[in-house]
Amino acid sequence: MSAAEIVPRHCRSRRVHLSVSGIAVLALAALCCVRRVGADSAVRTITIHAVRYEFDPAEITLRKGQPVQLIFTADDVGHGISIPGLGVEADLPKHKSESLMIKPAAAGDFEGECSRYCGTRHSDMTFLVHVKP
Repeated sequence: MSAAEIVPRHCRSRRVHLSVSGIAVLALAALCCVRRVGADSAVRTITIHAVRYEFDPAEITLRKGQPVQLIFTADDVGHGISIPGLGVEADLPKHKSESLMIKPAAAGDFEGECSRYCGTRHSDMTFLVHVKP
């Protein structure tokens, strides 16, 4: 005796209907999960402006192991950025932007500074990166 002979005819179409519905629900759930993961994994972008004699913002907070794109823009004269603890070193030509991708490997506070002389208060031009675990 085959399975078709055991299951009454009126029940066979319901099983197919339930199976198709079940597959559709699973597929929809899978698509929602894929979108959510994709949205959560987008790279964060932070724009920092360099202008005599400060960075704006002067402090940022990042997460250990999460990549971030830093966009530095020199708004007035040429500047530079140096954050030795994170391996960041870049020249910032005036009125231009420089994009840097970093992925902090350790938690802590990392001090940075303008690395290109920009005037009498150049030494006041500091930057701080907090990296949380």
